[in-house]
Order: sequence, then structure tokens, then C-alpha cells
Amino acid sequence: MFSFVRAPDVVLAPPPPVTAALLERAAALPRDSRDRGVTMACWMVGRLVQLRLGAPGDRPTPDALRSATDAVRAWVEALPASTTARPALRRVCAALVAERPDACADALDALRLAARAPLGASGDAALATLADRLRDASSANRPEPRP
Repeated sequence: MFSFVRAPDVVLAPPPPVTAALLERAAALPRDSRDRGVTMACWMVGRLVQLRLGAPGDRPTPDALRSATDAVRAWVEALPASTTARPALRRVCAALVAERPDACADALDALRLAARAPLGASGDAALATLADRLRDASSANRPEPRP
């Protein structure tokens, strides 16, 4: 059913509290279910978003983040063809590589809608928190408008 691609080590590091809910949800689902694969993919992109949001000294280099995102993207492509969440997962990865936090937040919102059933309430809340943090970080980095 699935072909497995090893996730990058940066994604496999211990999960921070926000994405831990996604990992716990995936662990509760049947091992060979499509919902588990979708939830794991949501966890992986959530983990990448958290890395992007980290403190400047804790963030991976742009090349390392791009490499990790490419590995996650390959894993997403291995999901079953009927997965409705795949386009939204692709959008999150593309926005991360393009370093567009607002677009990434919008893609996370689309992902929440596409994967609502497998995510459950806790997974949905985790992705909503990440989208809000991206928007906050984006607005904090915008220059003030000139009069």
C-alpha cells in the first residue's frame, strides 16, 4: 500500500508540544490505514513549520530546511493517490521552500480542511496553532508603513 521513504533526521527529532498531538493521533490509528499516513504527513509538515518558526540560532540553514522539505515532499508523494490532503501538503512544502509564511499559513488552513477526519480535534488545533504562529511571525517582520 505505501512505499516508505526515510524522513530526514531533522524531522525525526523529538516532537515539540504543538506537533506532539499529531504524533499521538497517528499512533492511535491502525498501522496500515490511510488516515495514519495522512496524519503522519501532517506531523512531518508541522515539524518543518516549527523548525521554520524556531529562534534564529535554532533554525536550520535554508539549504537544510530545503533538503528536509524535499524529503517530506517525496514521502507525501508516496501516499495513496486518493488522498485528498496531498495538494494541501504540497502547498505547505512549496510555501516553506519559498519562505512565504503567509502562504504557508493559508496552506495549513487548507490542510486542516482536507484532513479534518484523520486529524481529529487535537491535530486540527495543532495545525491551527502553527498557522497562527506563522501569521504572527510574518506580521512582526513586516516594516511599518511610511506616512
